[in-house]
Amino acid sequence: MATIKKVASKKAVPKKAPKKAALKTAVVGTKKKTTKKQVNDGCYFTTACTEFYGLPDDCYQLQTLRQFRDTYMSKNQKDIALVKLYYRVAPTIVKKIKLTANSFNEFEIIFKHVNEACSLIELNKITQAKELYSEMVNGLIKKYLKV
Repeated sequence: MATIKKVASKKAVPKKAPKKAALKTAVVGTKKKTTKKQVNDGCYFTTACTEFYGLPDDCYQLQTLRQFRDTYMSKNQKDIALVKLYYRVAPTIVKKIKLTANSFNEFEIIFKHVNEACSLIELNKITQAKELYSEMVNGLIKKYLKV
């Protein structure tokens, strides 16, 4: 699994933002359609980022966060409530991000947080991973939903 992570991270995190014309070609040329399974499976921010970078639906980040949700976040009512909130707000936030002029920067920042959360999960630092992801989601809620 470490090999998958290494490849995904290299491919997914460019060192600098490509010029707009190059970005459009790279993103449109590799972008996958969102399937019904992906939408029903959650991980909206991560799915948006992986689509943005042209990664598959079974990439390291999505597998890690899905397992995290199913293994840890489904254990108590407080975490279940967080997951439900996420499912309620994330689709709208992703749509709004895609409409912004700086969507590349926003997805880059989100994906950085996703990768950090995955690293924390891998190190079994579950509380820190939850806090990091919750802070990111709360920040996006404030920014895009004006709450």
